[in-house]
Amino acid sequence: MRAESEQYVGENLCTELTPFTFPVHDGHNTIEIRNVPMAYVKDLWQKIEDMLSMNDNDITGVHRLTWHEGRIPSDELWVKFGGDKGGGSFKMSFQIVNVENPNAANNTCVFCMFEASDNPVNLRIALKRYRDQIEDLESKTWRGKKIKTFLSGDYEFLCHMYGLSGASAPTHPRVFLPEAHKAFARTLNASLQLEQI
Repeated sequence: MRAESEQYVGENLCTELTPFTFPVHDGHNTIEIRNVPMAYVKDLWQKIEDMLSMNDNDITGVHRLTWHEGRIPSDELWVKFGGDKGGGSFKMSFQIVNVENPNAANNTCVFCMFEASDNPVNLRIALKRYRDQIEDLESKTWRGKKIKTFLSGDYEFLCHMYGLSGASAPTHPRVFLPEAHKAFARTLNASLQLEQI
């Protein structure tokens, strides 16, 4: 059934109808499940490598990678992941931080998008395919440089991703990270460094 609903839109991009949860406004906290469009990149590392190559390519003479005057260690490449809901859809993206303006639109790559809210259940449905891929990124290198990953987003998104119900105890399953408290601390430290960039 899944194979029938999936379409390939290029070598590394797929679209499919995916079951997501939606609130029913009946006063009883009821939810319904509907199949809605989702587009996603199959191989995240390939897309990150493509983005890195676009920013550092001997053939074209493009050399945009920077280590921000030593704020990023010279043997590291930082990849920032973030998510945002707006305009009726949720978008998960990454940015290569080792460029002059990492938050610019042309430095942002959306790798997963769906037309539903970014509640913990929907995030788990959409992003479960990336759990192992994102955990594996930290063991990868590109041209001899280690890959470091960070998560960014608004408070609600970060709470959903780290399995927190706001400022209180964890209640939702973690989407990506096996050690949420360490990752959260690393994200806070990286945020402080990123503010200087």
